[in-house]
Amino acid sequence: MRNNTIAKSAAVLFRRMYISSLWYLAIYALVMTILCIVFVKTGVEQPLDLAEHIAISNRVFLLVIGIIFPLSLKNYVAVGVTRKQFALALSAAALALSVCFTVLYAVVLLVSGTFSLSAIFTIFAFALFSFHVGWLAILGFQLKHLYTVIPGLVCAFTLNWGSGVLAQSAINDLLKPVAAVAATIILIAVIVKASRHIKISC
Repeated sequence: MRNNTIAKSAAVLFRRMYISSLWYLAIYALVMTILCIVFVKTGVEQPLDLAEHIAISNRVFLLVIGIIFPLSLKNYVAVGVTRKQFALALSAAALALSVCFTVLYAVVLLVSGTFSLSAIFTIFAFALFSFHVGWLAILGFQLKHLYTVIPGLVCAFTLNWGSGVLAQSAINDLLKPVAAVAATIILIAVIVKASRHIKISC
């Protein structure tokens, strides 16, 4: 029953994320199309590395929805879902969404002729990590304590900055995603444990 509740909640959360993602992708495609037209019309050399730009944009989007979606906890608790079940379901939904974005990114790499497994693993790992960094940022506010708000924001900012540095560093390409996955697992453990102490106001 517990696993069934998590699975059903994850499915609902994923559908909501999926719809949000369609809006994001539509707006992103429109903006990129306009920029390309401007570059062509003005004769300016296109300064964008499309694959890199997509990777960064995806991370920012996952970071944003990582801040927004945890706020729906109250709605799930109201129908009998525990805080722990919600946290696990939301992480599972984020995992599925990260896979979807990774598949899209793989298509871009294939078309551009720069496909590599290390790049695919990296985009997946950092997308999932970014979601949980966003979640950590809002978690402190959900706990409603000054001593959780400030550390939560500081940690989230530091982790987000650190992930950007790591992604651009000269470290072995296989070590980058491994480090991101390890950090994500730690974040999930911290978030699941802390989520049990969130008080739901009526």
